[in-house]
Amino acid sequence: MDAALQSNLTTIFCSAGIILNSFLLYLIVTDREKNCGGYRNLLAIIAVYNIYYSLMKTTVDVAFLIDDAGYLLFSKRLCHYGYWPAQFSAIFNRWYNLFCLVLVYFLATAFNGVAGHIYTKPSPERTALSRRELLHGYNVSIDGLGYLGPVYKVVNPLTGEVEHRWANFLGNSTICVLMIAIYLIVCNFAFKLYAFVRSSVLSEKRRALNMQLLKLLVIQAICPLIFEYIPALTTMWGGFLCGFAGISLSRIAPMLPIFISIYAPADAIMVIFGFRAYRRRVLRYFGVVPSQTSSLNMSSDKRQISAELQHKPKGQSV
Repeated sequence: MDAALQSNLTTIFCSAGIILNSFLLYLIVTDREKNCGGYRNLLAIIAVYNIYYSLMKTTVDVAFLIDDAGYLLFSKRLCHYGYWPAQFSAIFNRWYNLFCLVLVYFLATAFNGVAGHIYTKPSPERTALSRRELLHGYNVSIDGLGYLGPVYKVVNPLTGEVEHRWANFLGNSTICVLMIAIYLIVCNFAFKLYAFVRSSVLSEKRRALNMQLLKLLVIQAICPLIFEYIPALTTMWGGFLCGFAGISLSRIAPMLPIFISIYAPADAIMVIFGFRAYRRRVLRYFGVVPSQTSSLNMSSDKRQISAELQHKPKGQSV
């Protein structure tokens, strides 16, 4: 795939994500339903995050290379500024700096960042492996490029034997475990909420609100799984695992950033059409569903015609 086409499609989908999530925010703000503040607040948080996600995705414009030794990840828009996180490596030289970092970014985020820095930072092996493909696919020189890309295995030039880099295995495995743990937590909350709604004695209105929240959690489990987790795991481990079967994933690597950029607009569409009130409002804007006023007028007309028929003498038509 052409690099310019990849960037253009990413920008289009990210722009759609910004527009659709802004529209979702409008629906949330103008929602007049009472006693629905809980799930409205959650929807607002998700919409704001999706807007931020789309802005960052189109600003950074990430690209991937995948091979049987690992992968390479870099920013097409920032690729000429070098590996700038290395300028902050002094933070890790003092224990109190690390302590402050944990306080600011929380333990999980700091651990993810440190593991990513240590195990996926540029290396001579990754530079040699991806130099030609990067220049051919994106017309970018890897010399001085800021990228993330672990090497799981290398071939010893003297003996010809494959040597595995177990430290890189460990680093990327911890990142994957953290990702999967967060996903399982969301799924666990959705399951517990479903069990609570099924077993509890609730009013119909309260039950409906809980089911709306359940729909929201289900959407937040399905959408990231398709558009974030699967592409991320494919990038991190797909090339290495498929290499054992002689299958190359280098051709699908340019499509993964585009697939990831679809997350924000897809999430907004699923939320808008997953909630009945918002779905009816959107369809009403396009004239697909009759408005509440017109429905009331039609009902009033039907009652009036029925009353006239009852008072007309027999044999006389209306």
